[in-house]
Amino acid sequence: DFTGGTVIEITLEKPAEIDVMRDALQKAGFEEPMLQNFGSSHDIMVRMPPAEGETGGQVLGSQVLKVINESTNQNAAVKRIE
Repeated sequence: DFTGGTVIEITLEKPAEIDVMRDALQKAGFEEPMLQNFGSSHDIMVRMPPAEGETGGQVLGSQVLKVINESTNQNAAVKRIE
């Protein structure tokens, strides 16, 4: 079960490379990112545990999206942040 933290739904141009994205997020300093496909191979859900001094979902979403775009050479878009 997921308790707390942030859920970010992202749509990709190409099918998701979950392992590549997870590795890139971890290297960028995000601890324990949980990534999974949902809906289609172009849609992913990123679950981030609560962080100390969390700056808010929108900022976190932008940071995660930047890492995913750079690591996969895509122009992904955030659908929803919760």
